[in-house]
Amino acid sequence: MNNKKSGWRWLTGACLLLTLVACTSVPMSTLWRMSRFDKADFLAIEAEALRVRLTADAHLAVDVERSSLLLELRDSDGLTTVYDLKITELSSRQHSESRWWQADRQLSTQLFALTDEGVERLQAFQQRLAEMGPGSAGLSVDIEFKSDKQQQQQSGEFDVAIRLAEDDDYIVLFEGADYDPKAWAESQQD
Repeated sequence: MNNKKSGWRWLTGACLLLTLVACTSVPMSTLWRMSRFDKADFLAIEAEALRVRLTADAHLAVDVERSSLLLELRDSDGLTTVYDLKITELSSRQHSESRWWQADRQLSTQLFALTDEGVERLQAFQQRLAEMGPGSAGLSVDIEFKSDKQQQQQSGEFDVAIRLAEDDDYIVLFEGADYDPKAWAESQQD
């Protein structure tokens, strides 16, 4: 096996992390696709076309200022560089989902893109990656929910998907993930 190529394939499962305390469901199709993700795929990400789509229970409000995409480069010496790519909201819509035996679920779907600074950081990441020898890279989506006294008492469910290029389909990263504000608050105290 080619060591150079295998170094870039460490992404199975670890490449796409959601920095939330949540029980998540990662679709098998995502695991399969990401297990084949390599250096060329990172270099092919289109900064201006990159989108993050979040569908969540309507009462869960995203804290956009604290949310971002994180790209991580690790060289063969173990030196790690993290690129924090800030996002901005492009659109938001409220809708409902019908359920057979339960009340309709009220949802909010938000679409996010990189800020201008985020685009520049992604391009810097790609330039460094192109110049780099053996190593590894990873991508994580860090969605933070706003917390206020009323919301802290309510858990919720959410889905996260990402589009890496204009002609790509969305890759569902997490489907039916549970947000537990009490568990999140406890993890912040540790």
